[in-house]
Amino acid sequence: MRKLKGASAADRPIRPAGPIGEDARVAEEAARALFDLLLAQKRVSQGVAKEFGLTLQQLAALRSLGGAKGIPMSALADALSCDAANVTAVVDKLEARGLVRRSASRDRRVRLLETTARGAELRERLLARLYEPTPWITALDPEDQRTLRDLLRKGLDRALTAATIA
Repeated sequence: MRKLKGASAADRPIRPAGPIGEDARVAEEAARALFDLLLAQKRVSQGVAKEFGLTLQQLAALRSLGGAKGIPMSALADALSCDAANVTAVVDKLEARGLVRRSASRDRRVRLLETTARGAELRERLLARLYEPTPWITALDPEDQRTLRDLLRKGLDRALTAATIA
């Protein structure tokens, strides 16, 4: 695919010549809108992280750790889609603030992670802020909000099902 000469980064690639079905066009428009919405939501999440003196990865780590006890560093790396070295740096900073702690496992090669009481309290406050409806959601009428909620749940369910199959 090629881009229009002089097109901005926000412009989309030109599709190859040929007809495209209406269903495929609608699906592509939905995918584009979702992608743009996810980028907008990422900016919201970065703002929330900054309010609490965290990076986006530190926020994601706290969210991923949840209330579970003894999560291996490798599992956190998988949850954050990054390598172990990056997780170590993130955990070092969280540990220095007293939000997480490392503990040994039966396998001396594996370090386990858990949130401290302070980290669990901060996590709850973070999630409360992250889950506040954004202005674009509250601008929708209640029926559209319910429809959006139901469609997002259905999409998430299918995404999780597809991930377990892959």
